[in-house]
Amino acid sequence: MATKPPEWQKYKVGKPSTRKGWTETDCVPFKKVTHVSHVREAFRMFEDQTIRSISVGSKGKLKHTAVVWLSPNSWANGSRYGNVSFKLDWATLAKDQQFYWVGAIEYEKTTACQILITREHHPELDLYPYDTDDGPLYYDSRHDIWYSNQRNITCEIMVDRDLPLSECEMVSFEDHHKHYCNRDGSNCPDLEQSDEDGGSKLLGRLIGQTVLHRRTSLRRLLLDGDKLHKSAGYGWRRILDRFSNVKTTGELSSNDAPAQPVVLAMLDRFDRKRSVKELGSLFRSKKELELTAREQVAAAFDIPLKNVPDSGDE
Repeated sequence: MATKPPEWQKYKVGKPSTRKGWTETDCVPFKKVTHVSHVREAFRMFEDQTIRSISVGSKGKLKHTAVVWLSPNSWANGSRYGNVSFKLDWATLAKDQQFYWVGAIEYEKTTACQILITREHHPELDLYPYDTDDGPLYYDSRHDIWYSNQRNITCEIMVDRDLPLSECEMVSFEDHHKHYCNRDGSNCPDLEQSDEDGGSKLLGRLIGQTVLHRRTSLRRLLLDGDKLHKSAGYGWRRILDRFSNVKTTGELSSNDAPAQPVVLAMLDRFDRKRSVKELGSLFRSKKELELTAREQVAAAFDIPLKNVPDSGDE
């Protein structure tokens, strides 16, 4: 009687592209993986300095296991997981780990292939042969290159431990998918939210609640040298755009003692979709409001004020 082939063979990688500048979607080389979350959860991760593992659920072979979900996939049509992307080095995560096949979940237009990496023994699962091109995740040891099949496939990698943010290399922002959310389905309030909007809300809350002041090592995740990196910069410009619509009728200047707490409150409210107009109106000009906001960004990230864009910068 013939042995049934393993499930992962249905989703095996193709062949690497031989065309210069071209990548086959069923054989995508990668070095980084990401954990993508919604703004609210991402803020908590910054507070905790950790991406906490969560229970897989009450059913299935891993019902007593808590994991962090990662993926090498990119999101051309927007992420189903949220707006905030934590990037990690894959080779470091995969070193000295065992790989187990958890299963494949068929959706309407895509398939999620789930693979557990762990140092624990899981006799209830099949070991996954990552060093052969027999499944959706493949390590070419000869050339030291990892590949994943991303042709209508999402490779969901499960890590059975908390991941401290010290292991992250960068935090950037993604568009949220227009119609789908893995957390809240069609009820997700962030459906179709742009990367700039998601970035502005996280930045505003991190600065407004002075989380970065207390977590100085995490500043680097949003910086490129002594400037905001490109993705964070887009989020900051969205905040500037919002503040530029505030009608200033008060007396506050950037040198006045109340200016700082007023702007911090505005930034914190930005994330929560509460009006900032009343607080902003306390300033005597939009120029003074913007300068105070830029000063708070410079202080939060410990970067020169001149490196924080103003509304006149392109």
